[in-house]
Parts: sequence; structure tokens; C-alpha cells
Amino acid sequence: MGDNVPDLRYVGLALIRPVAAKTLLALEYASVERLGNGGPPTPGHQIAAGLVYGSRLGWSYGAEVGYLPDGRQVKWHTTLGASVVF
Repeated sequence: MGDNVPDLRYVGLALIRPVAAKTLLALEYASVERLGNGGPPTPGHQIAAGLVYGSRLGWSYGAEVGYLPDGRQVKWHTTLGASVVF
């Protein structure tokens, strides 16, 4: 990778709780920092809540609503995801 490609440092903590069969509620705090983008590191924080549905093996689906409290123009965002556990 070249010098102009930013790296991302992501550290997150999550609390999870089962709310139904195959469904988890997750509350998350994350610290995100871009490194190596040609300037000083740009830190950020995220607070999020979401649901994860899936079994121990096979497909898992998630939806999350997040808030960025760092004064950025876009404060709220949603994330949808799918993953395979094998």
C-alpha cells in the first residue's frame, strides 16, 4: 500500500443480551481513528444499538442505528449486514 492510503484503527466494546430465540440486542461504543492520511490522526466515536438475528452456524443478519457525537455533519447512520458463520 502507498503512503496516501489511510489505515483505520477501530476499538469497540459491546453489551449483548438475548431478546428472543436466535435474536440478540447489542449496545456498542466504538472509538475510530484514521491513521496515515497525510495529516494528523482524525479520531471519532460512535454510540450504536442494533439487533442481530441468526443461528450458531449459517447466515446471520444485523441492523444497527449509530450516532456520531464528534460534531460531524452526518451524525446519525444505519448499518445493515449479513455474515456466514462456519
